[in-house]
Amino acid sequence: PYGNLIAGWMVMPDAPLMTAWMLALAQIVSILGGPEEEQFTTKQGMLLGLTLALALMSKVHGLFLGFGIGLVAITSHRHWWKRTGWYACIIIGAAGILPQVLWNLHNGSPMTSYQGGRIGQRIHWDDMFRDLFAGMGYQNPFVMVLIIGGLVLWIRNNPFMRNAYTRLFLFCSIPLLLAMMGIALYGDSLPHWTGPTYMTLLPLAAAGTAYAAKPARYMNWTKGGWWFLQLMLLTMTLFSKYYPFTTGTIYPPSKKGAGDLTLDFTGWKAWKDALQDTLKNDPIIGAKPDSVWLLSGFYFPAAHIEHYFAHPLHLRSKPVGPFNNIHNFYFTSPLQGALKQGDNAVWLDISNYDRPLLDQVKSAFDSTGQKILIPQERGGFPVRYLKVTPLYHYRKGIPETGLINLRIGGSAN
Repeated sequence: PYGNLIAGWMVMPDAPLMTAWMLALAQIVSILGGPEEEQFTTKQGMLLGLTLALALMSKVHGLFLGFGIGLVAITSHRHWWKRTGWYACIIIGAAGILPQVLWNLHNGSPMTSYQGGRIGQRIHWDDMFRDLFAGMGYQNPFVMVLIIGGLVLWIRNNPFMRNAYTRLFLFCSIPLLLAMMGIALYGDSLPHWTGPTYMTLLPLAAAGTAYAAKPARYMNWTKGGWWFLQLMLLTMTLFSKYYPFTTGTIYPPSKKGAGDLTLDFTGWKAWKDALQDTLKNDPIIGAKPDSVWLLSGFYFPAAHIEHYFAHPLHLRSKPVGPFNNIHNFYFTSPLQGALKQGDNAVWLDISNYDRPLLDQVKSAFDSTGQKILIPQERGGFPVRYLKVTPLYHYRKGIPETGLINLRIGGSAN
């Protein structure tokens, strides 16, 4: 699921990260396999540096790939330090993180403050083990069996101290796993962050199966992994579209569906039509339904609101809240322009995430209308709601960027 979906099908930074990561890994393996005097020519170093730079520009995880290659150079391949290609690799690779550093310095270090906010003071063993096993599950259970079995066979025949490939692959994977588990132990992390660890170990594990007494058995596990993925996708699709209930919260309606991840795959197009009718039927907004603003309080579902509602209905949208809530919309919202006096808007949030109306937003308008709950039905039963709160006659108080401090109003529910 990680390689096919998260880093393949979904629009996430993991996709370009893993493309550059695996290209860099293939390049360093090729360099390592050549004669010592031909390792890290200028051309080789420049190409490896380029792929490392692309990985770093995609996601900060790319640091661990460079760290692993650096450990190989320090511990066993010190002759690389005599090659111009090695220094070309370092310079070009380091340039990949320079845009991130400069951007953060220019904008008040939002990345470090946001990620730093995930770290707490207490130890959470349950979170660490949850992320560890969930991360393994993201790789497909059949694949994890292959990785563990193949690694055991490889390392048994190619000990860490005697094989450069063993050191390379472990140096490029295990530090990332340990770092992510450390974050999970003390704070808030996501299971797919460990994905590059297992993708890195996969080629080594595949090579290890050559030492098996009956390699064909491993091929059967590979087929099992493929069928497991197909079954999982089919089950997820059918469940998301036809399961008549929600696996999440049922009451109150304002939080209906909370915790049910399958709800995020469907419902948005049907909501678009219902929202359009709601805007047209509003006694005030209905006079000019094509000029209303779609406001929300978090980057999710702000991206969905922009894609499924604002674009097809030719409306403007703007997430409003503190930086950690609106993320990149802080930089893109000015492209939508600013609210003008007299503008009308609606505050949108969905019950399975429940982002209540902010005091600052409410006070920025003359009055608010009656909140309307638009159900998403699955199998004929409501499983969550799109909550629409009309906001009439904008005065002032919402900046063009949407950035305001967070205070939750008591009338939001």
